[in-house]
Amino acid sequence: MEFKYILTGLRKCRGFSQEELASRVFVTRQAVSRWENGETIPKIDTLKRIADVFDVPISRLMGFEDDKLCLFRQSEFVFSYRVAGILVRDGNVLLQKPDNTEEYALPGGHVIFGETAKDALIRRWREELCAEITVGELKWVEENLFMWGDKPCQQISWDYIVKLKDTDENMISDGALSATYKEGDSAAVRFYWVALDAVRDISVYPSSAAELLKKLDEPLQHIVYYEDMK
Repeated sequence: MEFKYILTGLRKCRGFSQEELASRVFVTRQAVSRWENGETIPKIDTLKRIADVFDVPISRLMGFEDDKLCLFRQSEFVFSYRVAGILVRDGNVLLQKPDNTEEYALPGGHVIFGETAKDALIRRWREELCAEITVGELKWVEENLFMWGDKPCQQISWDYIVKLKDTDENMISDGALSATYKEGDSAAVRFYWVALDAVRDISVYPSSAAELLKKLDEPLQHIVYYEDMK
């Protein structure tokens, strides 16, 4: 992920305006704006101050951790190790969907090498939803084989029950934009509350989600999904 997206997401999650961030790292608001528009990047001393403000390593600011994602693209196939969270509220489940598709999925992302699945899930919800969560029981283990662009992908996904630490669960509004994107980005991801009874009427992964969401009180489920590769 590019620096401009990482910085914008961190700033939004902390609730800082561009002016507030600028004052904390001793630059102008215009400088922050140029960073977030991808026109320039800060010098190393300023990067250190930004990292201190957000309590993250410089490697994360610069997107170097992307090189450690458990997402391996080979010449003929892709392997993906993902985690996702199942959050149900008042008969609705929280799902994510990019603006350029009609396919929904559970909110989450790829694990970074050396990271536990639960830590990865906490990090992803913090980065994208600015939400602090507690991770509960592992409910679904997915084995998926599908086309990732022009290559077959084999994906393992662990799906956990999650709860928001904040008592105000209305903090995630319907249609909320991921903090790692800006309005107008073609592949921007948004989050939607979907009625459990309506999940069967949309394209969602895992494809058996509509039935599985009715059985969250049952033991761990193992899901195997093979997409038609023809």
